[in-house]
Amino acid sequence: YAVDHTLVDVKQVFGNFALDVLATCAFGIDLRAQNERDNNFIYNAKTVVSQGIFRYLMALLLPRSVYNMVVLRSGKGQSPDEYFRQLIDSIISDRNNGELCHQFKDFIALLLEAEVDDNDATNGSTPNSQPNRKRITSDEIVANIYAFLIVGFDTISNTLSFAAYELARNPDAQRRLYDEIIATSRASPPAEGAPIVGYDQLPEMPFLDAIVSETLRLHPSSLFLNRCPSMPYTVADMGLTIDAGQPVEILVYAVHHMAEYYPEPYRFDPDRFMPLNRNKVQPYTYLPFGGGPRNCVSMRFAILVIKLTLIEMVVRYRFDGTGSSLSLARSPTHHTLDRCMVRFEKGL
Repeated sequence: YAVDHTLVDVKQVFGNFALDVLATCAFGIDLRAQNERDNNFIYNAKTVVSQGIFRYLMALLLPRSVYNMVVLRSGKGQSPDEYFRQLIDSIISDRNNGELCHQFKDFIALLLEAEVDDNDATNGSTPNSQPNRKRITSDEIVANIYAFLIVGFDTISNTLSFAAYELARNPDAQRRLYDEIIATSRASPPAEGAPIVGYDQLPEMPFLDAIVSETLRLHPSSLFLNRCPSMPYTVADMGLTIDAGQPVEILVYAVHHMAEYYPEPYRFDPDRFMPLNRNKVQPYTYLPFGGGPRNCVSMRFAILVIKLTLIEMVVRYRFDGTGSSLSLARSPTHHTLDRCMVRFEKGL
């Protein structure tokens, strides 16, 4: 891409990258989605994420026969739900037989440590577990893998694409980020073959954190959050009482673009989130991952992947020029890209 100096759809590039990351970290599979095209995992994963999270949560709510009637099937007559159930069952069987092809714990391995037999779950017993500790069933493992795949794909691919787009449009910010990466790397030179910047050095990079935070403010993946109050609450200045159990929708995109919270809200300004300014952000006006005890459980994982990827990309390439405008996909729930054209050049 950098050699040809042509505009590239970074949504496709980072989408394939996100699948690679999620396949490795969740399933322990070396997918190589950038080069593979005819692959059942890629086909079914892209079908899942393209249909949206709500449709695939139907698998947890509807009888199997009804669900299979409405879900999109592949050319082999197999739904993505059936494909991933079979894949996960196969991986679990291999793991239980002691077959492990890598030296790290993936998401399935972590879930297996918390698994209990479905019959035991029905009977209320939890063998080999601490008293009163809730264990999870095989169906819950599948549900968690689905959530990890869908939410992780959207957040990682969209945020990286939007960040590349904004850095291409804001070369001064891109230069500041590059300088911070180089300074951090030189302060603690990496060992041969190691990442440019290690995990322990990320807290020393406030501008990188500000870039990611401002990208998530300007372009949050979720348009709104659903919450349900556990007790009545009165909004004093409106004279409105919300009853316990009443569903509430919090419009994240609207809050992130309110001038009373963020002056010039449609301008990309990472300095809003630098240490001297971050305390000016009012509580619960920044909600890319929700807020409180029910925020996104994958938040730290997603941010880690996004930061490490930006470090590698900004050091090796320069985002230089964009297409005329962003092309957003139509979605009632997500602020997501259809395509995002950015030009790559070799290094700053």
